Amino acid sequence: MDNFTPRARRTDAASSIEAARQLESSGTIDQQQARVLAAVRAFPGQSSLAIAEHARLDRHLVARRLPELGRMGLVIRGPLARCAVSDRLALTWSPK
Repeated sequence: MDNFTPRARRTDAASSIEAARQLESSGTIDQQQARVLAAVRAFPGQSSLAIAEHARLDRHLVARRLPELGRMGLVIRGPLARCAVSDRLALTWSPK
Protein backbone atom coordinates (compact mmCIF):
# COMPACT_ATOMS: atom_id res chain seq x y z
CA MET A 1 0.00 0.00 0.00
CA ASP A 2 2.51 2.59 1.15
CA ASN A 3 5.96 2.51 -0.42
CA PHE A 4 6.96 6.14 0.03
CA THR A 5 7.14 6.61 3.78
CA PRO A 6 10.60 6.03 5.25
CA ARG A 7 10.38 3.57 8.13
CA ALA A 8 13.74 4.45 9.66
CA ARG A 9 15.91 7.53 9.78
CA ARG A 10 19.53 7.57 8.69
CA THR A 11 20.43 8.27 12.30
CA ASP A 12 18.63 5.17 13.64
CA ALA A 13 20.55 2.15 14.85
CA ALA A 14 21.52 -0.35 12.17
CA SER A 15 19.17 -2.91 13.73
CA SER A 16 16.22 -0.51 13.34
CA ILE A 17 17.09 0.20 9.73
CA GLU A 18 17.36 -3.51 8.97
CA ALA A 19 14.04 -4.23 10.72
CA ALA A 20 12.35 -1.52 8.65
CA ARG A 21 13.75 -2.97 5.42
CA GLN A 22 12.55 -6.43 6.38
CA LEU A 23 9.03 -5.19 7.19
CA GLU A 24 8.85 -3.47 3.81
CA SER A 25 10.32 -6.26 1.70
CA SER A 26 8.21 -8.99 3.32
CA GLY A 27 4.93 -7.14 2.67
CA THR A 28 4.20 -6.98 6.40
CA ILE A 29 3.64 -3.21 6.24
CA ASP A 30 1.03 -3.61 3.51
CA GLN A 31 -0.74 -6.32 5.50
CA GLN A 32 -0.74 -4.18 8.64
CA GLN A 33 -2.09 -1.18 6.76
CA ALA A 34 -4.87 -3.30 5.26
CA ARG A 35 -5.88 -4.65 8.68
CA VAL A 36 -5.88 -1.20 10.26
CA LEU A 37 -7.88 0.26 7.36
CA ALA A 38 -10.44 -2.55 7.68
CA ALA A 39 -10.77 -1.83 11.39
CA VAL A 40 -11.24 1.91 10.80
CA ARG A 41 -13.95 1.14 8.26
CA ALA A 42 -15.65 -1.26 10.67
CA PHE A 43 -15.34 1.09 13.67
CA PRO A 44 -15.25 4.69 12.39
CA GLY A 45 -14.75 7.60 14.74
CA GLN A 46 -12.67 5.65 17.26
CA SER A 47 -9.29 6.35 18.84
CA SER A 48 -6.19 4.41 17.82
CA LEU A 49 -6.42 2.48 21.10
CA ALA A 50 -10.05 1.50 20.47
CA ILE A 51 -9.24 0.55 16.87
CA ALA A 52 -6.38 -1.60 18.13
CA GLU A 53 -8.66 -3.32 20.65
CA HIS A 54 -11.32 -4.02 18.01
CA ALA A 55 -8.75 -5.32 15.53
CA ARG A 56 -6.75 -7.22 18.15
CA LEU A 57 -3.61 -5.40 17.10
CA ASP A 58 -0.89 -3.70 19.10
CA ARG A 59 -1.84 -0.11 19.88
CA HIS A 60 1.57 1.21 18.80
CA LEU A 61 1.37 -0.61 15.47
CA VAL A 62 -2.04 0.98 14.83
CA ALA A 63 -0.76 4.41 15.89
CA ARG A 64 2.08 4.10 13.33
CA ARG A 65 -0.13 2.94 10.46
CA LEU A 66 -2.96 5.48 10.87
CA PRO A 67 -0.89 8.55 9.82
CA GLU A 68 0.47 6.56 6.87
CA LEU A 69 -3.09 5.73 5.80
CA GLY A 70 -3.95 9.40 6.26
CA ARG A 71 -1.12 10.50 3.94
CA MET A 72 -2.44 8.00 1.42
CA GLY A 73 -5.87 9.64 1.59
CA LEU A 74 -7.60 6.55 3.00
CA VAL A 75 -8.43 7.78 6.51
CA ILE A 76 -8.94 11.18 8.09
CA ARG A 77 -8.31 12.47 11.58
CA GLY A 78 -11.48 13.36 13.36
CA PRO A 79 -12.21 15.46 16.40
CA LEU A 80 -11.04 14.75 19.90
CA ALA A 81 -13.42 12.46 21.75
CA ARG A 82 -13.41 10.25 24.82
CA CYS A 83 -11.73 6.96 24.03
CA ALA A 84 -14.09 4.04 24.66
CA VAL A 85 -11.18 2.07 26.15
CA SER A 86 -9.20 4.58 28.23
CA ASP A 87 -11.88 7.24 28.80
CA ARG A 88 -9.26 9.87 27.91
CA LEU A 89 -9.53 12.50 25.20
CA ALA A 90 -7.99 11.18 22.01
CA LEU A 91 -7.89 11.83 18.29
CA THR A 92 -10.44 9.85 16.36
CA TRP A 93 -10.04 8.27 12.93
CA SER A 94 -12.56 7.63 10.17
CA PRO A 95 -12.41 6.30 6.62
CA LYS A 96 -12.26 8.88 3.87
